[in-house]
Amino acid sequence: MDHARRAFSVFSESMSEHDARLAAVSDPYRPSGRVPALPQDYTAYSIVDDPSAMVRTRKPQFDVRPVHVSKNVVAIYCEARSFTFLFVSVYAPPHSPLESVLEELERVLLPSRSPHVIVAGDFNSKHRLWGPVESDERGLMLAQFALAHRLLPLNDVESLPTYETPYTASCLNPSFAPRRSSPLAIVGRFTITPPTPNIDSLRCG
Repeated sequence: MDHARRAFSVFSESMSEHDARLAAVSDPYRPSGRVPALPQDYTAYSIVDDPSAMVRTRKPQFDVRPVHVSKNVVAIYCEARSFTFLFVSVYAPPHSPLESVLEELERVLLPSRSPHVIVAGDFNSKHRLWGPVESDERGLMLAQFALAHRLLPLNDVESLPTYETPYTASCLNPSFAPRRSSPLAIVGRFTITPPTPNIDSLRCG
């Protein structure tokens, strides 16, 4: 969200418009290091002081339990009568090493109680697997990580850009799920919406 106040309110409106139950939030608006109060029916999972990653829910139709909450990685375990899944929000700062974030993400994925996983976030990484751009070093590293953990990108070369300005458009925010898991089977619907000014993509189910 690039700290944008307008993006904070637009994001809630987008979740309501798309009837979204879950969303991954990267770099949320946080004046003085604190995220403002959310509208009724919304819940945020993040650290209290200066969070960079967040999971937001809206009237979820399943039980939600946070299993990992840190500055850059937040994971919740979701359970209903007929299914379970792990939903992870990640933020990898563009000017910090990607390795430490991937190591933390690995520590979340390996002990997962459910084989069904969705990882969504702002990795600040480019790769042809998830967008029509030249791959960079961070993108190559993330692609290797995904391959090692049998994760497939839900974005592809024809996906809408997840970041857009008047001067450029790119997909820095790939989302992943295991090969054996269909995101549609997990959450019913998975959406990457067109970018809105000052806000990256919405990932929801």
